[in-house]
Amino acid sequence: MGELATVYTTRHALSHGIQKVAGTISSDYFRPLGRVVFNSYAGEGREWHRTMEGALNRAEQMRTQKLKSLQAQIGKLKKINFTKQMANVEPKFESSR
Repeated sequence: MGELATVYTTRHALSHGIQKVAGTISSDYFRPLGRVVFNSYAGEGREWHRTMEGALNRAEQMRTQKLKSLQAQIGKLKKINFTKQMANVEPKFESSR
């Protein structure tokens, strides 16, 4: 069946925080007891951790990656020049039906 344990999950750390969950460990998977929605967590050190320290490190890594991604998106949005784009747009006339 697997080893009974209490672990810390980080799959949804950025939206719901780190969760302390009881369940079973089998191979590299953790399956929470009595849960149906999220059947299992894959990868010790990625989605679940035996220690709070490991979970905190992973959550911090996830936050850093998300901030980097958002900064790149902000940079792209700042570079958009609608005035310049509109200078090259030909008017489109829709026919009435």
